[in-house]
Amino acid sequence: MAFYTFSKFWKINVIMLVKEFMNTDFLSHSCLTNLPLEDAIAQMEDTGCIFVISKKNKLSGIITDGDLRRLKHKENPEKLAVTDVMNTKPKWARETDKLINIYKFMISKNLNILPVLDSENRVVGFLSIHQLTRIFSPERI
Repeated sequence: MAFYTFSKFWKINVIMLVKEFMNTDFLSHSCLTNLPLEDAIAQMEDTGCIFVISKKNKLSGIITDGDLRRLKHKENPEKLAVTDVMNTKPKWARETDKLINIYKFMISKNLNILPVLDSENRVVGFLSIHQLTRIFSPERI
């Protein structure tokens, strides 16, 4: 649901929240912390990243295609687990954040995918910069 506010000139401002636009199919883009890296890589095809979560869907980390490119210099990458490679301090959004603020944040940090967390830090969805670019394209505003 969008919220409406009025400025002093009676212009209506629509406040769009992340939870209204996030993709909730995060499980197909997630893996558990004990998964071998090779298996996680197989899941990364369409988004270029994978969310590493606990059994209670808490975000433990993220692995991106950039992390994999840096692996070329390591010996025996096929013997690694996701926890050996994942970024343990990933960027994320709250489902109650304003969508426009998250869009600006993703642009400023050059992020393609951003996990969305609920108030208990569980992954509940994700946003894609391509999706947000379509929403905020000049033709639609």
